[in-house]
Formats: sequence, C-alpha cells, structure tokens
Amino acid sequence: MNVSRLPTLTEYSGLQIVAEVGPDLSRWPTPKHFTAWLGLAPASRPRGRRRGTVKRFRGRAGRLFGVAARSLARSKHLALGGFYRWVRAMRGGQVANIAAARKVAGLFYRALRYGLGYGERGLQSYEEKYRQQSIQRLAAAARKLELPLNVSTLPASSAMSPP
Repeated sequence: MNVSRLPTLTEYSGLQIVAEVGPDLSRWPTPKHFTAWLGLAPASRPRGRRRGTVKRFRGRAGRLFGVAARSLARSKHLALGGFYRWVRAMRGGQVANIAAARKVAGLFYRALRYGLGYGERGLQSYEEKYRQQSIQRLAAAARKLELPLNVSTLPASSAMSPP
C-alpha cells in the first residue's frame, strides 16, 4: 500500500514514519495500541476520587504524525479537515492537532497492517453526517423535555455546518 495516498502524508513523510516504526506493525494488536505507543492517545492516572491527566511522551514518529496533521487546518475539501476545524473550535488548536494526528495514525496503521485503502468521503459528506447527528441530538433533547419537534422546519444543510 502506498502510504502517500493517505491524507496529509507525502512520500517523504511516509518514508520517515516507516523508518521510525518499521514496515511490520504486527507487534501492535490494534490501532489503539499503536496510537498509544506513538503518544497520541489520551492518558489518565486515577488518584483517589480525582482523575489526573498525565503528559504523554511523544516520540519522533508521533511528532511526525503531528506535523502531517497540521496541514489539515487549511484543507478545503477533506473530511479530516472539517474534523480538525471542528475540534479546534471546541477544544483548541493543540487538542485538534493531536486528535487529527491520531486519526491519520490509525489510517496509516490500517493501510500498512491490513492493506486497506483510503477513500476520501469529502467535506460535504462530513458536514451532512454532522447535520444528521445534530438533528438526532436535538430530537432526543426534545423528547426528554416533552417538546414537539418538526424536523422539516429545520434549516438547510448549509446552515447547520460544523464550526
């Protein structure tokens, strides 16, 4: 599988990452294990009643995925770009960069381990999925509050795009 077909990864960055992690990813059973090894997974350390967060060590490969994910901020047509901008609006740029890097790392793992290809859905598809999820949350809240909700009176999909 050519990893440069994945979003944000060029041939050079793909070669750098393969040089760091190796071509055989079988030592990590799942993509979650792989992203945790990269230092891109969230960590928590329970301390009594509180759950404290732990600063994760991010090795060279994790930093390379972070650099690759930064280019999603200005991508106009990628679904991952819409995801990056949505997380950035909600949680900030640093969290968005790590979240997008984790997604790209998961795609990289699946491509190298299983040979799965990546099919870009596009920004329109992502925004439509976001709109449908928003309508479902709104309908659930209306049912909980016992309020009537007429879905046909909601605005068109372009008005309900993620931030």
